[in-house]
Amino acid sequence: MKKPLISIIVPVYKSERTIKRCIDSLLVQTYNNFELILVDDGSTDNSGNICDEYKKKDNRVYVIHKNNEGVSSARNAGLNAAGGNYITFIDSDDYVTNRYLEHLSLLEADLAISGFKDMPEHTNGVVFLDDGFYKINEIGLLLSEKGNSMLFKSVWGKLFKANIIRQNRLYFDKNIIFGEDSLFMIQYLYYCQSICVVHDIDYFYFISSIKKYSISHENYKYTIQKKVDAYLKLHSKFSLSNYNYIESELKDVTSRLFLTELDQKFSLKNYTDFKSALDVSEILYINNTYGGRIYRIIISLVQKKHFFLSFIIIRFLYPLTMIKR
Repeated sequence: MKKPLISIIVPVYKSERTIKRCIDSLLVQTYNNFELILVDDGSTDNSGNICDEYKKKDNRVYVIHKNNEGVSSARNAGLNAAGGNYITFIDSDDYVTNRYLEHLSLLEADLAISGFKDMPEHTNGVVFLDDGFYKINEIGLLLSEKGNSMLFKSVWGKLFKANIIRQNRLYFDKNIIFGEDSLFMIQYLYYCQSICVVHDIDYFYFISSIKKYSISHENYKYTIQKKVDAYLKLHSKFSLSNYNYIESELKDVTSRLFLTELDQKFSLKNYTDFKSALDVSEILYINNTYGGRIYRIIISLVQKKHFFLSFIIIRFLYPLTMIKR
């Protein structure tokens, strides 16, 4: 019996230094019935030309050139072009072992998850779970115990069923600029009847350099509302025993907002926007025992609707603690 076709989607943006390593690792897969879709998201370096060169050499390679609209748009373009029975996402600065597809396809499941290693090589960040196959009545316990792991938050290192994505019209939300992976994962997990976990460390993930991502008040409000809404549906369906996943997600995105506020230190500008962004019911799902002391104080104040005091602490008091002594 012929192996099912797997569509590999790689969003590419200004990746000329890493894209060859990524593609080379995919073209030597022991599981060879795949199509490799490279989506050049308006790269201004040589990435697009490199992709075209691989297309000339291997008829399994397809290249999409598009205007720059971000990683979500690039992945969506790949989904629209994909013809496979299964779909996997690879980031252009990462690479995989030659048995990556083979291991993920060993058991038929709605979602297959590979172990991964944080890179570069000198770090010890290996993340995996023991081999396991979980039926629908076991997914709730799995997500309650392990769902807060990056294994369930990132879309890379996974094998998705294409028909679940197509039938339920699942796409990446282009309006979310931070954590678009996790929203897609929450939405996809909702439709899973089975999950397969393989312990093999087949994915090598290069952690992005530390950047100070900013997020607008409007985008923050939109993001947390979308994530909480999707997670509550997942929580209800599988009777999850805690809210660890969404608590962690909200902490991450709220920290980004607070960093944005620090850029406007010692200023009363945009208080109305600040209050509007945080005066939403989803704020109550943030765990106010996480994070540093000042962060916890601010979250507690916000949850009690003391918006002006929390605003003053972020804009006027917190910056003083960062002054070098």
